Amino acid sequence: MTELVGLFSGGKDSLVACLVASVKEVIYCRTGVGLNEEYVKRICEKFEWKLNIVEPKNREYEKFCMRYGFPRPTSHSWVMQRLKLNPIGKWYRQEKKKGRDITLVSGIRTAESKRRAMKFPTDGGVEAQGMKFFRPIRTWSNQKVEDYIKEHGLEISPIYATLGLGGDCLCGAFTKRQHGKLLLEHYPEFAKRIKELETTCRGHWGQFASVTACEKQGGIEDFICSECMVQTSQV
Repeated sequence: MTELVGLFSGGKDSLVACLVASVKEVIYCRTGVGLNEEYVKRICEKFEWKLNIVEPKNREYEKFCMRYGFPRPTSHSWVMQRLKLNPIGKWYRQEKKKGRDITLVSGIRTAESKRRAMKFPTDGGVEAQGMKFFRPIRTWSNQKVEDYIKEHGLEISPIYATLGLGGDCLCGAFTKRQHGKLLLEHYPEFAKRIKELETTCRGHWGQFASVTACEKQGGIEDFICSECMVQTSQV
């Protein structure tokens, strides 16, 4: 009989998917560009989930940026292969050698994007890269996820309140204009690391202005509208 092991990134979708699937064990990938590991540990302790922490090779994100530049939407799957899929795959193969039959529980939802709707057109389990996956909330809407969280009184990652993101992987591929400034405001050590990498790579993190440029510009109100500020503070 297959064992369900959750892919718990610390985001809302992965949290809900793990609970819906009633997992007892999860994997968290320490990408090297995340901010929510302590939250993940706290949630795992609360629900008594066995936590497996995997991670890519040393400074893999920096190596990627040095060679290919900062990740963009077109290269996102490429950097995710290095930061997440490779270490998860390694763990999966090791456990398979021990005789375990594992199906990984994913929080992927088609409502996140048209690309995902086309890529994952069916319900149920799928196999990819030698691993089995199950997507229990594949067809859920954003509202249904939010309703589940409220109904069950779930704690979400505090990173949502500051960045509006789950915070497990801040590679920069899909960040918005305000995120550079928000990093400077709330996570100065992480921002410092990114600025140093911007100098080394002669490029910029994120799709818009660099973190270095954001530091030289105005206040947070220059980057994010008042409505978004209210939304992120209430998440």
